[in-house]
Amino acid sequence: MSKSNDIAIYYAAADNSEGWVSVLNNFIVHFVEQKKVASPKIELVEYGNTTDCKIAIAVLSNNTISLSNVKAAGENLFVIKKAEIPSVNFPEGLTTGKQFRFFEKDAKTGQTTIFNTHATSDIKSLYWMKLLDIAKEAFDLLHPNAKSLDKGKTIYLAETSNDQLKNRDAIKRELQRHGYKVVPSTILPKETNQLKEVIVQELDNCSLSIHIIGSEDATLNTSAVASKVEIQNELASQYVDKVYANGGNSFDFSRFLWISPDLQFQNEQQQDKVEELKRDLEALKGAEIVQTPMEIFKSIVLYRMSDNYRNELEEKNDIDYNNSVYVIFDQFEKKYAEPIVKAISDAGKKVLEPIFEGEQQNIINHHRTCLINCDSLLVIYHNENPKWVLSKVNDMRKAPGFGRVKSFKSKAIYANRQDAEIEKNKSIIDIIIGKGNFAIKDLEQFLSKLN
Repeated sequence: MSKSNDIAIYYAAADNSEGWVSVLNNFIVHFVEQKKVASPKIELVEYGNTTDCKIAIAVLSNNTISLSNVKAAGENLFVIKKAEIPSVNFPEGLTTGKQFRFFEKDAKTGQTTIFNTHATSDIKSLYWMKLLDIAKEAFDLLHPNAKSLDKGKTIYLAETSNDQLKNRDAIKRELQRHGYKVVPSTILPKETNQLKEVIVQELDNCSLSIHIIGSEDATLNTSAVASKVEIQNELASQYVDKVYANGGNSFDFSRFLWISPDLQFQNEQQQDKVEELKRDLEALKGAEIVQTPMEIFKSIVLYRMSDNYRNELEEKNDIDYNNSVYVIFDQFEKKYAEPIVKAISDAGKKVLEPIFEGEQQNIINHHRTCLINCDSLLVIYHNENPKWVLSKVNDMRKAPGFGRVKSFKSKAIYANRQDAEIEKNKSIIDIIIGKGNFAIKDLEQFLSKLN
C-alpha cells in the first residue's frame, strides 16, 4: 500500500520559530532533486498529530522534553537531537530510530551549542554535513535501486564517547562515500545483555571494526562495570578468534583502535585506562592501534578494505615461513648483526631480515609481513637509542593487529649492555645480555626454543 507522504517531519512549534525545521525540509528536497528524481513529498507535522509516511523524522530538543504527545509514526524513523535528552525523558517510541546529533557540548563549561545557520563557521560546517547525512539516508531509503557505489562490505564503527563524536561522524561519512555500509545504524541498547546481543549480531556481517578512543569514558550507566567502548572492543576481540578459527585472515576481519594524536584527557583515570588498554594483549587481539591525524587514518582504513590489501595477503601465503626467525637490527648495525644472522642460519633456521632501501611504504609492509609470519623474533640492540628498540617491542605487541594469528615460539632482545628501560619489558620478551663480542653460547637458550 502506497504512503501519502515520502517524509513527515515531526516537531514542536518552538523548534521552527527561526525556520530550523523549514531549512531541514528545503535541504532534503534540494538534495533529492539534484539526483534527477522526482521531488519528495514532505509534510511538516506538529507533535500531537500523525500522518502516513515512509520516513518519519522526529526533532527533539529542550522544547519537547515536557511534551507528553511526542510521537512519530512511519516505516522508518530518524531522530534528530538538538539537546542532550535524559534517558528518563526520552520518548519511548523513538529509542529505536537512527540518531542524528545536532548539538555540541563543551566538556569543560557544559555549554551546549545547537547546529544552525546562525552558528560560527566551524559549527555551521558541521550543521550542513549533518543535514547531508540525513538527506543521503532518506534518499537511499526512497530510491533503493538508484545507482550506488555499494561495495557489499560492512564496517562496524563502534559508538564512542561524546568528545569523539565529530571524528566518528567524519570517518562514517568517508566510508559511506566510498560505498561501505556502516553499522550500528541505530543507537545501541543501554541494558548490558541486550547491548552484547546486538553487537554480536552486527559484527557477524562485518569485515572491519573501528574503535575510537576518547578522553572521556562512555559508560552504560552509573552502575555499569564496563563502558560501551570497552564492551564493544571486548566482543570484537572475541570475534577475531571466531574468524581465525574458521580459517579467515585479516582481510576477512580486522580491527583498528584509533587515538587522536591531539587527545587531551579529562582525568587521570581515563588516561590510565587507555594506557592499560595499550598493554592488554587480549583486548588488542586482531587490533592495530593507530595514532595519526584523522585524514591519514581514513586512508589507512580504505587501504585495509581494498583489493590491493587482499592481493598483498595472498602474496604472503606463497612464501614458506616455517622455521623462520625475524632478526631486527638498525641499518647502521648490519656489520654487527651479520655473525648473529649466520649463526641462526647455520642452526637450520630461515632468517628474515629488515630492508632499508626503496619506498617507505614497501619497507613498512616488509616489516609487518615478517612480524605476521615469522616463527620467532630477535631484536639486536647494539646502539645507544633505547627508543628504537622499544619501538620494535611495540611493533611486536601490535602484530595481532597486523594479522598475526599464532604465538611466537621465541622472542628476545639481544643487547650488549644492561639498560633499565629495556629491562622493564622482560615480562613479555626475553632479555639476553651479551658479553662484549658476539658468542653463539649467548643464544643457546633462544635457539633451543625454536625446535
